[in-house]
Amino acid sequence: MKCLIVEDDCNLQMTLHELVEELGHDVTAAGTLAEGRKALQKSKFDLLILDYQLPDGTSDEFSSIAAVTQPNCRIILLTGSSVFPAGENAHLAPGIDWILRKPASLADLAALIDYAALDAVSHPTSARASSQAFY
Repeated sequence: MKCLIVEDDCNLQMTLHELVEELGHDVTAAGTLAEGRKALQKSKFDLLILDYQLPDGTSDEFSSIAAVTQPNCRIILLTGSSVFPAGENAHLAPGIDWILRKPASLADLAALIDYAALDAVSHPTSARASSQAFY
């Protein structure tokens, strides 16, 4: 599975990169939305791990663009903010499949990554069918 991580915190980005690689997946990392957009234009991804607050803005619009341009790409939003407290992402940022609040457990994140990988194999054309949020 190909994964794009968009996270501006270098330490967290490195931790996420190592976790995804240890789970057996290919990883591309970006520190800004602009870098993430360039990566989306160059490659197709199966999973996007996306920070909400980035140096060049919030990622709600970015997640919607990713969902349209790469409809089979699942999106995990990591956030330390109180954005989407009641699951409003389904209406305000429909591309987001799951939300994990920081500090997120690496075990929880690994479980979501494994689920996304299994789902990509089982349902390659219907990835958007079952969006969920975890708080």
